[in-house]
Amino acid sequence: MDQPKIDIAPTALDRVLEVAAWTALICLWGLVLGSYSHLPEIIPVHFNFYGKADSYGPRNFIWMLPGLATLLFALMTILNRHPHRFNYLVRITPENALRHYGHAVRLMRYLKLAIMLIFGLIVVFVTFPAVGAPLRLPSWGLPLSLALVFGPVLTYVLRSFS
Repeated sequence: MDQPKIDIAPTALDRVLEVAAWTALICLWGLVLGSYSHLPEIIPVHFNFYGKADSYGPRNFIWMLPGLATLLFALMTILNRHPHRFNYLVRITPENALRHYGHAVRLMRYLKLAIMLIFGLIVVFVTFPAVGAPLRLPSWGLPLSLALVFGPVLTYVLRSFS
């Protein structure tokens, strides 16, 4: 079914989320650029459920993190320009399109920011050993990551039906 195509003007909150996501992405690249020369030749590339490194690889692996984050950022930015192509929990009509599209593009911005923050958290804890810090993700890392992703999704679902 074709959904109506309408322009969604960003709100002040949308602009703040977009700037915050850009800032997080730039900081992620800055952290990797600034720490790369200080990293040991072998770095952790995977952490288990308890936050302990359980797989290691060459330090060049660190470039994959901001690279993947940038790719996700770009894809989400492009996708966000076409809210009429999203799947919705309710039928989209010309009367409700603006409201639902607005919620959907905001959700995408929240998720984009959340993903940048999660990648930043991973990079911080991968680079910590270079400055003598312990090699372990904090116990709050996984719950925080899950909350950053599923909190906005749950909020979106609840708003869709209200």
